[in-house]
Amino acid sequence: MLTTQIEAMANHSDQYLTIAVSTGHLSHHAKRVLDNCCMRTDVITKRETGWFVKLYECEEHECQDKVIWQARYPGITDAMLELFISAYCAGFRMIEFDSDAIALEGFEWYDSETIS
Repeated sequence: MLTTQIEAMANHSDQYLTIAVSTGHLSHHAKRVLDNCCMRTDVITKRETGWFVKLYECEEHECQDKVIWQARYPGITDAMLELFISAYCAGFRMIEFDSDAIALEGFEWYDSETIS
């Protein structure tokens, strides 16, 4: 029976990819933005070592539109915007910002400051 359940999950069409990104890519201001968004939306969740950010689905012609992203994530910094758009265009639908995640080459680096 477990094999059938595993196969059902593996073949389920409602799946999406998550990428782990170091919190070192977030400035103090960006971390405050994520904290503020947590209070206003259910697509960002804070945890002890970082945040989960669900990336909204968008039409192909909208996926690189900075104005749309800024409206969905109020206060988003330019560095965050670059991360969100790049992740979305690469096929990811969630970003896990985590203090233990590996740094991404080519993106702004602030360091592994404290989470809060």
